[in-house]
Amino acid sequence: LAHEYRMAVGLLRGFVEGVLPASEVFDVERLGGFIAASQFWGTWHVLRWHNLRFYLNPITIRLEPIAFDANLGYRKDPGTVRELIIDLMLSGRWIYEAYVRATRTLAEEVETGRLMKKLQQV
Repeated sequence: LAHEYRMAVGLLRGFVEGVLPASEVFDVERLGGFIAASQFWGTWHVLRWHNLRFYLNPITIRLEPIAFDANLGYRKDPGTVRELIIDLMLSGRWIYEAYVRATRTLAEEVETGRLMKKLQQV
């Protein structure tokens, strides 16, 4: 897997250094949904740069977020938590739009009661 590792590191470096846009590095829908769900549930700790983990999808050659160390006891007001890398990810049009769609879907699921029904089943 050394080749895949080098590809993943190269993608991430390219993004952090501003050479590659987020939409060419990350799976747009998965990352937008991940950020939206993390903010929705107040699991800000999972969005801290040192807790971010990614999987390189060998088919799409895009990085997908892996939830790690959500630390539900570390919930804060969203206005107090800022991560530069998350801001950079959301600054791209495609990821931001996926984030907005996921946020709207979550809000709709709450408003209609579907989310509670799904959670009760689980």
